Amino acid sequence: MAAGRWKSTGGERVKLLRQQIALARRLETRVGWMESARYVDGKPVAGIAVVQEYGSEKRKIPSRSFMRSTQAEQKAKWDRYMYQGFSAVMAGKRGTRELFEAIGQIAAGDVRKKITLIYSPPLATSTLKARARRAGPGAKIISIKPLNDSGYMLATLTSLVVEES
Repeated sequence: MAAGRWKSTGGERVKLLRQQIALARRLETRVGWMESARYVDGKPVAGIAVVQEYGSEKRKIPSRSFMRSTQAEQKAKWDRYMYQGFSAVMAGKRGTRELFEAIGQIAAGDVRKKITLIYSPPLATSTLKARARRAGPGAKIISIKPLNDSGYMLATLTSLVVEES
């Protein structure tokens, strides 16, 4: 009798495993900026982020990698979370989509942290002067930190889980 119950439970678990693996193959977690995230002047935050990530010789903007470097630094941790999380999925303790959303939130948090830690290369004198002009006369505090003029890039960084058909 116990053996029969085990077989039935085993069959259900195999079915669940197949369903969850099929779903996981269709899901993808993306970290970055939505199209709706735009600065006051209308420029997309994602576009500015790309320029900062890779730099621009034409505009004399140095590369300040925060996406690629975070991925390289955190990949092993994210893989561990995925492994542990999928074990919880198989145990019926969480859903696959929920796992992908959690990984996205962790990754977005890691990228945000990386952005806050970047101080080099230092801002160009022209950038510092532009910030001072925007701050207005008499402003005493002007941020010298790269990647954080207004804080909007940091605030609008998000993650999204998409399902491909």
